[in-house]
Amino acid sequence: MKVAIVHDELVRKGGAEQVVLSMHKAFPNAPIYTLCYNSERTYPEFKKANIVTS
Repeated sequence: MKVAIVHDELVRKGGAEQVVLSMHKAFPNAPIYTLCYNSERTYPEFKKANIVTS
């Protein structure tokens, strides 16, 4: 089964980003597709993830 996680943006520390982080913990090999990503302003756990921006 192939899994991908999609979220609009990862640029802050908020509730929606916590949900994405929980999905990433459940599926650690799944890429995360997002429009924009700021590693300095969101959760540090995302730095280990495969994040693909457009």
